[in-house]
Amino acid sequence: MLYIVIPAVICLGEMLIKRRIEKNLQPGEKKKIPGFPGSLEKYHNYGLAGNKLEDKKKLVKAVSIGALVILLVCFLLILPAKGKKGLKIGGALIIGGGLSNVLDRFLRGYVVDYVRLKTPFKWLNKFIFNIADFCLFTGALIMLFASLWQGEGQN
Repeated sequence: MLYIVIPAVICLGEMLIKRRIEKNLQPGEKKKIPGFPGSLEKYHNYGLAGNKLEDKKKLVKAVSIGALVILLVCFLLILPAKGKKGLKIGGALIIGGGLSNVLDRFLRGYVVDYVRLKTPFKWLNKFIFNIADFCLFTGALIMLFASLWQGEGQN
């Protein structure tokens, strides 16, 4: 049950946060958060990561929904297996993050991104993320390590 609740909480939480960002920030406006290495900044992403293919909205939607369906099928195949907690938690994070961004893409026509990090890496500082993106990345890492962990990725 937990593995179904996680994606739902991510989606609902992101919907609420994105609604607040849309309402309270102007595009390009930066809002500093004390103690946080970065800022809030509203950005509408019409493409894939880094706004790639922004001029091909139908293709972006098709790729997004196709990837989500494939990941969802894989996740549903993992769920009934005994153990494999790392794969299940990672999959739940990926489904939650992916579903949130796909819903944005279909309901708004774009994905709302709002977290700009300030890091020592200039290439990373140019991107703006949302919590769903962090869930996708974290879920993928958890699944990678879980599959490498002895017994976790095996039958």
